[in-house]
Amino acid sequence: MGAWTSLPRQWKLEDVQAGLNVLITALSALVIFVFVRLSWQSGARRIVQMKAVHLSSILTLNTPGEVLDAFSVLRHKIPGHGPMLSQSIVIIIFSITTLTSGPIARYATRSTSMTTDLDVNGYLATRSHNSNSDEQVTWNLTLTSLDRAGYPTDELLDYLPETATHWLYRTEEWNNSWSLVCRSIDPTVVNITMTDDCSGFSAKIHGRETVIPGARYSDYVYNSHGDYYVNQTLYRDVLMFSYAANYTDYDNTTDIYQRVSMSLAALHMHNAPKNTTEGSSLSGSCTFGVGAVESSSFTRIDCDIVYNPDEGADTYVGAFPDMGDVDAVPSAYMQYYFSRFKQESISKEPISIITPRELRRFYQTYMIVKDVQDRTPVQRHLQVEVPVVQISTVFLVLYCLVGSLVLVGGAVYSVFLFRHRDIVSLLPQSKLDWIVQSITNGTPLHPSRPVWFVNSAPRVDLAAVSPSRRRRALFEAAWYSPMWPQEPQRQVVYPDQIVQSGVASPVRPGFESEDLKTATQN
Repeated sequence: MGAWTSLPRQWKLEDVQAGLNVLITALSALVIFVFVRLSWQSGARRIVQMKAVHLSSILTLNTPGEVLDAFSVLRHKIPGHGPMLSQSIVIIIFSITTLTSGPIARYATRSTSMTTDLDVNGYLATRSHNSNSDEQVTWNLTLTSLDRAGYPTDELLDYLPETATHWLYRTEEWNNSWSLVCRSIDPTVVNITMTDDCSGFSAKIHGRETVIPGARYSDYVYNSHGDYYVNQTLYRDVLMFSYAANYTDYDNTTDIYQRVSMSLAALHMHNAPKNTTEGSSLSGSCTFGVGAVESSSFTRIDCDIVYNPDEGADTYVGAFPDMGDVDAVPSAYMQYYFSRFKQESISKEPISIITPRELRRFYQTYMIVKDVQDRTPVQRHLQVEVPVVQISTVFLVLYCLVGSLVLVGGAVYSVFLFRHRDIVSLLPQSKLDWIVQSITNGTPLHPSRPVWFVNSAPRVDLAAVSPSRRRRALFEAAWYSPMWPQEPQRQVVYPDQIVQSGVASPVRPGFESEDLKTATQN
């Protein structure tokens, strides 16, 4: 057994903590009740045997207030009264436990996760759609889901699990039809100069060949850029995505290009010249002026995307990287990354580098979001990480142990009450019982049965005791003993009677004169 025990998955942390708060409070109250009653039972056993007992043996304390009252009367003498001392300790401990039940419940539980195999809802990818755009929320949820699952960046997805499920990637659960083999170019500084030829980005941006050399021999080349300018002559920052692709190995039977060779670059230019020529076209590459860019850097991936389906697989189902709308790819990158880029430029913060891994991950994300637009539902058996509430094993064991002791103690107390119900029902336990007892002392209830009385036999003149000690002296001299009301003259006088003011007083069972002298003198 570990340090933590998992609870049913459908239980919520806040509900468990609220329930524990109640259970801790209830158990604390039961512990106090049962312990106090068992302490009372130890004295009541002697009463059942018709023996006198000291008053402290059957006195019950139930609240911290009553504990304080007992200490105010007995003070340093309370250790001499074992039942009251033990009751006081238990009441204080479990009253504090009740007060701190909230923090106890907080630190005895935690929210974590566990892995299990479940059927996960999702959508199949289909070769139906050439593009999609402005899906920032869906892109972000999907990308986060792929990262959280540990999905590799070397294959496209044929199936997208619902992003709300925390699924985990296991190789044996996937049989995707497209794989990626990529070469990554980490952040690289490049010298960029804007020429006066704005017939295209290749002509306008001198140094672009270093950024994306594949553009020279690719069938498809597209760019998308965004910027933030501070005046009419200068772009503070420019972000440009360039995508170049070749489709090869066409299969007439399946109508699929089985290989896509592509390059994708992210170029950041800082303090680039802005075109200010009046009457000039300010679209495309002509938005830039002439001159050197203060600083530039780029990252790039060069990938071969290869089609390798299982034998007999449905060619309509699967990723669609050889789509027709190639220009949508760099546009999607710009839509996804531009908001962060512009905010960093406005705030003059360092511009975040878009790493080669991010380029690959978003390529996967864009393709699968594009390819599941048909919303073809399907379930697959995947490994899933599910949230679960755990409770401290130590706390659980202690709680069960204390609860078991309470049950046993309650059973013992109940059996005692049942076996001696005729006598025990007349014995005082609560404050109300003691009030009734004070009435009973002056009103015998039955002519033929013994009636239990609180008796006090002082052996010294209480007038000599200081007022601050008088209550303690009276309490320590008090006994609970039987008397026979039909024979009021039947008062046993023991040999060790002491004469006070010329009157003989009987010594009650169990009294010792020296003990009483000590009690009154202290």
